[in-house]
Amino acid sequence: MAGFREVELDAIEIREEEKARAMSALGYDGYDVHLSREGEVVAPTSTSVSSKTVSTVLYVATTWFVVWVLARLLPRRPATGELCRLVVLVCLALSCYALVQCSDPGYAKAKGFDVAPQEGDYEKRRERAAAEVAAIVSAREAQEVAFFSALLPWPDWPPMRCAYCRVAKRWIYTYDHFCPIVSTPIGEKNRGRFWLFLFAQTTALGYAAILAESAVTWAGVFDGSANKALITALILWLVFFAQAAFFVFHTFLALANLTTHEFLRADTIDYLYNTEDFDLPFSRGLCGNLRTFFLQDGLIAALFCSSDAAWRPVPWARAAFIDRTNADWRSHPWQNEYYSCC
Repeated sequence: MAGFREVELDAIEIREEEKARAMSALGYDGYDVHLSREGEVVAPTSTSVSSKTVSTVLYVATTWFVVWVLARLLPRRPATGELCRLVVLVCLALSCYALVQCSDPGYAKAKGFDVAPQEGDYEKRRERAAAEVAAIVSAREAQEVAFFSALLPWPDWPPMRCAYCRVAKRWIYTYDHFCPIVSTPIGEKNRGRFWLFLFAQTTALGYAAILAESAVTWAGVFDGSANKALITALILWLVFFAQAAFFVFHTFLALANLTTHEFLRADTIDYLYNTEDFDLPFSRGLCGNLRTFFLQDGLIAALFCSSDAAWRPVPWARAAFIDRTNADWRSHPWQNEYYSCC
């Protein structure tokens, strides 16, 4: 039995390490890696002022280098109006970048008082979640209708959807991911402005790619005079589509009230036990999801929504039983009484 347990733990470690490397390569960092025996974790990346400074310098330098290439090196330089529009879009993206980098993602505890979760904590939570699953199955078989509407029991700490970021070494409400581009975690309190940054960046890249493509002509391609414009346009379009994919993905998360953490790691998150893909256990309907996503952003809430300066996290809870035969298809767009998409 012990040998079987060792093999099982080896498989878990390999799978978790592979996930961490894959998500880090995609720009998603800071996830827990549960190595069950030694309690090892991924080496954290600094989120100090120096790391933020390096990230800012690289981002700003790269952005203005693209503007300089479009304004100076192309055979057909953009008109003054076109260049002014590009500069406005770039400045908007830089402003959104600064707002995200300087933001509080929704830290759950004061700095210096966060304690990293140990493997034993995860094991206890998994065992408790497994016991709840067994109770749900039993109630379902007994057709105890009252239990179907009950909320899944959950301890006071950590709150549901709150997760520990290994990079920032902090607990964060509704943790999404750590973004190395801005050297800042993304959570409940800054998801709205991070989406705005993705929108501004995607728009600026798309317009820059259009300007570069407009300088490419067939005659220039054949005689070599448009090589710089062609290479610039191809690079910008590739970066644009990669950026647009992130933007579309985070738009989907906003509409569904999901996080990157939950979407990519649903099989290992204990409060998502007994759920299936696209169950959307925290969905409040389309309008409710968008309202929560944007109005829980600390900056947006302070500017437009709340007379109370104290920001408060959402006390998330989910139903113990996921009703996949519900007639309310607006709240259950993926699986309901009428159809099942997944």
